[in-house]
Amino acid sequence: MHKNRPIAQVASSLLLGTVALLFANRAAAVAPIGDDAELFITGVVQASYNDNIFLSHTHDKADEIYDLTPGLSYEFGKGQAQMTGKLAAYEDFQEFSSGGNLNRSLANVVSNVAYDDSKTKFDFNADLHQVDQAERDISNVDYLVDRTLYDAGGSAEVQATQNSSFGAGVTWDDTVYHHAGYVDFQTTTVPVDYYFKVEPKLDLSVGFRYRDNLLGKGGIGSKDYYYNVGARGEFTPDLTGEIDVGYNTQKMAVGNTSYDGLGVDSRFIYAVSAKSSVDFGLNDDFSYDALGSAYRSVGPFIGFTTALDPQWSVSGRATYGQYSYLTQSRKDNFTTLQAGVSYLVSANVTVTGSYSYYKNSSSIAIFSFGNDVLSISASLHF
Repeated sequence: MHKNRPIAQVASSLLLGTVALLFANRAAAVAPIGDDAELFITGVVQASYNDNIFLSHTHDKADEIYDLTPGLSYEFGKGQAQMTGKLAAYEDFQEFSSGGNLNRSLANVVSNVAYDDSKTKFDFNADLHQVDQAERDISNVDYLVDRTLYDAGGSAEVQATQNSSFGAGVTWDDTVYHHAGYVDFQTTTVPVDYYFKVEPKLDLSVGFRYRDNLLGKGGIGSKDYYYNVGARGEFTPDLTGEIDVGYNTQKMAVGNTSYDGLGVDSRFIYAVSAKSSVDFGLNDDFSYDALGSAYRSVGPFIGFTTALDPQWSVSGRATYGQYSYLTQSRKDNFTTLQAGVSYLVSANVTVTGSYSYYKNSSSIAIFSFGNDVLSISASLHF
């Protein structure tokens, strides 16, 4: 229906959608439920141009994609409340200009409950996301890969003494593919940590993480063991974040094969000024791709956010990852560059324009690709 639709029409359609959101914003208000709970209407309308929707090595297919994502969000806990929470559901109606069997309606459910009384903290989440798109490890095909992502988890931290605390948790993640040829991937992760306060706002830690990787037909699972030390909190008045560094071992479920190496998980935020901040970090860990192949990924990231004035803001991010496969002679170097600008129309409506560049250079040529995505969107929350 929208075949070969020009970019000008994309922009005009989005503008009309933004106007509609503004009228909706004026006509509706937050629906209170009790003293500290509210029901919000949420929505996103987005138009994007993608020059390689299948992430193909040689036969790029460009398309224009339109997303309409209405939803509801129930949120409770305001101000100084010790318990906060959210339950949100939204549907992504995704339409491609080329039409055909690419159009999808994708369901999403997100939930979270957190409690913090300064001595005891706990957090619980459960989410469901339907995804239908290509990714670095799902590329060079002539179709999009439909899958459902499930995750649930909980964590708790209890103060043991005035200067120490214990933390533990469990998370469960499950990826179920709805196309033949891909390997379902389920992980259960159990971290245990001990924290010791060395400054009023800085903790040192020692920890252990166990992870069970269970793969479907066509894959070989494993168990991971990560022994680590770290720190979290305020390193300087302008630098906050957390880091753990340690020894990572992955033991395969078949045979006596194991892989060892450095493990790192870190993220820092540096406040350049009251209006600008930079976040950066480095990660090094084991994982699996959609075909059930194990790999080790390592790489840094850096991003920034700057508020130009109360309404305009700009942001950017650069990420690099090296994926070294453990059971085959394949190595990928994956680079992502992103830039965006946002305009706060009102307290409830934001318009954003963004550009993303993806480049994968693989030792196996057919897995190499380049991809540019340009999008503009309007979101509401009222």
